[in-house]
Amino acid sequence: MRWSARRHCRHITTRILAGVVAVFVVCWTPWNVHSLLAEFFHESVGGPHFKFVDLLLKAFALSSAAVNPFLYCWLNANFRHVPRLITYSLYIFSIHD
Repeated sequence: MRWSARRHCRHITTRILAGVVAVFVVCWTPWNVHSLLAEFFHESVGGPHFKFVDLLLKAFALSSAAVNPFLYCWLNANFRHVPRLITYSLYIFSIHD
């Protein structure tokens, strides 16, 4: 493999990894801040909306795992071709049925 091609592959891998890490940080930081505030300021735990906010922030945090496949498709050309192939295959099989 040529040096420029290897460098290009490393650049794409770095972009995907940076995207995954950025999404992870953005999604998990609000819940962690909320949990730390609840741990150190106990009076906030008894609020009327605490459990609801906690649930929303947990759902947002866990959504980082659902975003990863979309990042792969968006940032990597190899993954972008897979949905097209699946759609084409389904179309071809539906014609012959």
